[in-house]
Amino acid sequence: MLAILGFLGKTYIDERGNTVCSDKDKFRLSKLKILSELDGKTIDTVGEEFEEKILEFPMDIIEIDAQQNPDFSQIDLFLRLNTKPYPIKENTFEMWNAYIDKDIIIKVKEIATKYEKKIFRARDTRMKLEELITSLGYIDYRMNQSHTEIINVLNIYKRNERMCARIMSKDNVTKTLSELSNNNPKIFVEALENVELFVNKILILIENNFEQLRELFNHSKKGIQYKTDQNFYFLWAILFKIPIEELQNRRQENFNRISRIFSSIQKTPVNYTTEMFLREIES
Repeated sequence: MLAILGFLGKTYIDERGNTVCSDKDKFRLSKLKILSELDGKTIDTVGEEFEEKILEFPMDIIEIDAQQNPDFSQIDLFLRLNTKPYPIKENTFEMWNAYIDKDIIIKVKEIATKYEKKIFRARDTRMKLEELITSLGYIDYRMNQSHTEIINVLNIYKRNERMCARIMSKDNVTKTLSELSNNNPKIFVEALENVELFVNKILILIENNFEQLRELFNHSKKGIQYKTDQNFYFLWAILFKIPIEELQNRRQENFNRISRIFSSIQKTPVNYTTEMFLREIES
């Protein structure tokens, strides 16, 4: 901001409340790797066209809720946004945590705390578990809208003899969270409550024995990461249309069927297509 104000020759209010100019007021552009034709120019010689582009360029503002983030560090956020190797990326829970509705954040963190190291992997400083839970809530929200199929929400494809799944567009997750935060956050909280229903379905399948989750995901070797995002995306797609009563009454049968599906996910037959897989998970 100060660099832009300095180049434009504009004043600003400093931390003492004084109206001041930048130390490099109306500085000269130099060593430009792009727009090199502007090298050596100042605001007075750059031309009206480029000056207007600067003045009309949109800038995002993120407001941090102090009550929601009591240990927030402005300096840490600045460094994370602008330096490597740990920048805060767009479309992640680290970014969503800063500005979306408080009730959504509280619900996500509540689920993460309740089921980490059990159903889900352990939480970390990058909030990857919270991001997964939010993504599952987004899938539920989208799938409960009319005329929405799983292929509109998840990108399911075959690669290197295995099936893969990811959110179709993380941009859309961000847009949905922002829109609902401003207009009706309760709808997304309800979607997160359905994530808890999803977790309860998993608990029925594994009979509250967390070690059986590895078996369900068809991972026999210890040390292999099996609580991956895409495994939970697949499991969500399989369980979405199955009533909880059906799981309770035919637990072993459903467990065996889902385990077979994950066997195909981990080592997909050569002639096995994405379309065949979609038919199988919906049957």
